[in-house]
Amino acid sequence: MMTKKPLVALISATPLAIPPAEAAMAETFCEVEIWNLLDDRLMTEAALQGGLTPELAARMETLIDFAIGQGADAVLLTCSLYGSVADGFVAPIPVLAPDRAVFDDVTGSSYQRILVVASFEEALKDSAYRLGKDAAASGRAIEVTGVVATAAMTSAKSGNTRALVDDLAEAVEPASAGIDAVLLAQYSLAPAREDLERRLGIPVLSGPSSAAVKLRDAFVGSAPRGVLGAIADDYTGAVDVADALRSAGLRTLLFFGLDAPPEHLPEHDAIVIALKTRSVPAAEAVEESLTALDYLQQHRADQIYFKYCSTFDSTPEGNIGPVLTALAERLDADMVVTTPSSPHHARTVYSGQLFVGGVLLEDSHMAQHPLNPMTDSLLPRLLAAQTDRQIRSLSLETIRAGIGAIDAELGGHAGRQPSFVVADGITQDDLDALAVTQIDRPLVAGAAGFALAMGRARARRGDRAQSGDGASGNQFRSAVLAGSCSASTLEQISRFQSQGFPSYQLTATPEMTIESLSSDALRWYDALEEGSVPLFYSSVNAEELARIRAELDGDRVAAIFEQALASIAVGLRERGVDRFVVAGGETSGTVTQRLHVTGGIMGGRVDDGVAWLYTAQDPPLALLLKSGNFGDPDLFLRSTDPERAWGEIDD
Repeated sequence: MMTKKPLVALISATPLAIPPAEAAMAETFCEVEIWNLLDDRLMTEAALQGGLTPELAARMETLIDFAIGQGADAVLLTCSLYGSVADGFVAPIPVLAPDRAVFDDVTGSSYQRILVVASFEEALKDSAYRLGKDAAASGRAIEVTGVVATAAMTSAKSGNTRALVDDLAEAVEPASAGIDAVLLAQYSLAPAREDLERRLGIPVLSGPSSAAVKLRDAFVGSAPRGVLGAIADDYTGAVDVADALRSAGLRTLLFFGLDAPPEHLPEHDAIVIALKTRSVPAAEAVEESLTALDYLQQHRADQIYFKYCSTFDSTPEGNIGPVLTALAERLDADMVVTTPSSPHHARTVYSGQLFVGGVLLEDSHMAQHPLNPMTDSLLPRLLAAQTDRQIRSLSLETIRAGIGAIDAELGGHAGRQPSFVVADGITQDDLDALAVTQIDRPLVAGAAGFALAMGRARARRGDRAQSGDGASGNQFRSAVLAGSCSASTLEQISRFQSQGFPSYQLTATPEMTIESLSSDALRWYDALEEGSVPLFYSSVNAEELARIRAELDGDRVAAIFEQALASIAVGLRERGVDRFVVAGGETSGTVTQRLHVTGGIMGGRVDDGVAWLYTAQDPPLALLLKSGNFGDPDLFLRSTDPERAWGEIDD
C-alpha cells in the first residue's frame, strides 16, 4: 500500500500535450501528484533542425536528470519525437517514453496492420520506426504504415476537437483499408481518439491512457484482469462470437459444453462456452446456461455476453427470453441491452424490426427454417412473449446522437421495473457507440456484431493479455461434413463438386440406420485415391426437404443424419483425417461431441463468422464449424487447400 502520493513528472515539448496526459492520469491513476516540466523550444528547434539531434537529446536528458534529482518517483515524456531518449535512459525510477505503453499494447494484441498518424513528418517517422522495431523484437509480424495529417497541428492548437477529428479522418480514411487499428503518434492528437474511432469504425489507440495504466501498475501492481465470458446457444454461433472477440484483439478460448471443463487455462481475455440450447426445452436451456455462468465467474469473468442467433432463432415457446431472464436475475442486472444486429452478416435492426439482407425477417428465407421457422420481425413483440420483464427500445436516432444521448436515454430506465432494451443498429459504428456505454454492465446480449463491439471496447480499455495472436496448426488431411440445408451451404456443395472433388450424399429412406449410413460412407471413402479431400453431406434443397417431411418423420431423419455424419467423422479421425470443415449448427455440435472435442483456442478467420479452432487434445485437431448461412461459395474449396493457407483471410 502506498504511504504517500507518488510524484510523476510530465516532461513536455509543447503545452498541447499536457491536458491529455493529465486527463489520463486523473481517470486511471488519480492517487498521484503531477509535476509539469515544459520546454516549449524543444519542438520548435527539432522542426528547424529536421528532427532529433544529439544536442536536443542531451537537453531532454538534462530535464530527466533534473526531475529525478528533485524527487520525482516516475517520469513520463509526452512528446513522441523524444521517445528514444526515454527508451535509452537508465534510471532508478520508471522513465517512460510517451508511446512505450501503447507500443506494448500493440505488440501484445492480435493486430497485424497498424496505421500511425502524426501532424508532422518527423514525429511520424520516429513513431513508425520505433513501433516496427518493437514488433520485430517481440516476434510479431506487424505491418506498420503511416500518414501525416498536417492540418491537425492547427486544429490541435486551436482546441477545436471537432475540427481535429475532421482533419485526422481526412488523412486517415484514404489509407485505412485493411487496417486493424490506428495509432495517434502525439499526445496533442489524443482528444480526438473516441470520436475518430466512432467515425472510422476501427480501434484508435493513443499513448496517454496506456501510459497511465503502466504507471499505476508500477506503483500499486496490476489487479487480476477480469475476462469477458460468453454463453452461446449453439456451436457455430459460439465460433462466430469467439471469432469476433479474437478479431477485436482479445485472446479467446472456446469450450464445447461443460462435461469436462478444464481448470487450468492458458492466458486469455475471453472465454466462450458453446451450448446446444437453442432448440431444447426452456427449463433445460436455463439450467445449462446457469451452469456455464458459474464456470465463467469462477474464472474471473466480470461481464457476461449471452450470444443468440442473429435471426433471433428460437423455439416457438422461446428460449432466448427465459435464459436472458435467468442470467439477469442471477447477475442482479435490472436493465440489459440486447440487439441481434450483425452488419457483417447483413443482419440489421431498425425501429425494433429485424432485417436479413435488407428484407424483413418474416419475408426472408429464414421463414422456412426446418427447425425454427421465423415468421415475425418485430423484436420487442417476440421477446415480450418470452419474459415477464418490461421490453423497451433504443432508437437508431438516439444511438447516432452519440454516447451522451445513449447514456441519458438508458439512464432514464434506471430504477424502474427490470427491463430488456432492444437496440437498433444498422452499421458496426452504431454497435461500437452502444458498446462504449455498456462496458461496465454485468450482462449484455446479442449476436456477433454486438460482441465484436464489446470486444473492441474492452481491448481499448486494456482488458487484454500481453501475448501474441491466435493459434495455428499442422493438420493436413481434410474432410467436409455438411448437414445444413441452407442456400449458402447448398451453393458451397455445388461449387466444391464442380471442381471435381469426391462427394457422398446420405439419402433418406424408411429403412436407414445410423450404422448403415456411416459404414457405407466409410467404405466409399476407403476406395478413394490416397490424399483425396471428400465431402459427405445430407443437405437437400427446399423441395426435397418438403418431400422428406411429408413422406418420412422429419425429426427422425434429421437426428439420424446428424449422428451418421458424426459417426463418419469418428471413422475419418481413425483413418488419419485431422482437419474437419463442418456446415450446420446442429451437425457441428454432434460432430464435436463424438470427436470428444472439449474446446481450444481460436485461430485464423476464413470468412465472416467462420474461423479455425485448434484443439488442445493429443493429437490435436483443426475444426472449422460453419453456420449454415455463412460463407462465400468457395469456402469449402479454400478451407481444405493448404496452398491457400487453409482459407485464412486477413481480418
